[in-house]
Amino acid sequence: MKCTWSLRKKSDENASKEEFAHLDNLTLSQLDYLGTVRDHERITSSEIAKTLGYANSSVTVMIKRLEKLGLLTKVQSSEDRRVTYIELTELGREVVQVQLDVYMDLATALKSELTLEEQKEFERMLRKGLSALK
Repeated sequence: MKCTWSLRKKSDENASKEEFAHLDNLTLSQLDYLGTVRDHERITSSEIAKTLGYANSSVTVMIKRLEKLGLLTKVQSSEDRRVTYIELTELGREVVQVQLDVYMDLATALKSELTLEEQKEFERMLRKGLSALK
């Protein structure tokens, strides 16, 4: 699944289309990486691998890809030069925020079409689905 619509929406509203054009094909997996980095103040590639359940080598490849897109950056630890942290760039933070906004808009739109009982059931199913993913 791609996130083209939401990034195009962001580019239409706040920036030139060229700024976001190279991000039209982000995958859910790539968004998972960005979300994981967002959720941690400081995170290493090994910690990303452990959190997402991927091999270290796969994480290294994805980090390089996201770094090339300008979404992630590597920062060397000031306490231990052997440690490198992965952080979101400003553009990476914008992409994550756009996705959160889109998900909230979608949830609000869906919720407005459901009865109170359906809303509760929908929320229950979403929680169950999210807990299964963890």
